[in-house]
Amino acid sequence: MKHAHLFRAAASAPAAFALLLLVASCAAVPEPLAPPVPPSFPGGSWLLVELGGKAVADSVGEKIPTLAFGGDGAAGGSSGCNQYGTKWTLSGDDGIAFAELWSTKMFCVDVLIEVEYYEMFRKTRAWRVEGGRLVLSDGSGKVLAVFERAE
Repeated sequence: MKHAHLFRAAASAPAAFALLLLVASCAAVPEPLAPPVPPSFPGGSWLLVELGGKAVADSVGEKIPTLAFGGDGAAGGSSGCNQYGTKWTLSGDDGIAFAELWSTKMFCVDVLIEVEYYEMFRKTRAWRVEGGRLVLSDGSGKVLAVFERAE
């Protein structure tokens, strides 16, 4: 009888060790640290004032598109109708890229500016601050959008 008890205890030791390994392998793996954001990057919340070289206030009325940068690499806002979100990454002194956007799908009267606004994120490769405004441009330096700080 005594030997059967020792056999069961010895047989359960490998199972306990396997369970311990399984639990340890499920522990959260820390995400890699994001590269530091340069102090010159403005972050925060912005209102769109120019898109594709045209002022937007007259064409969208009171529903001005917005852009807000989160410290966690998330960005989002309103297209003037739908809410959207994306991820952003910086590179070098003035490089910026946005990941694929997600958005709500509400019916919008002025869909044309929304389509152009979302397309701007796909093309954006650089940022700069000029006279207190955030300017986003493509890889060749062509200005795609201009934002003013939201209050």
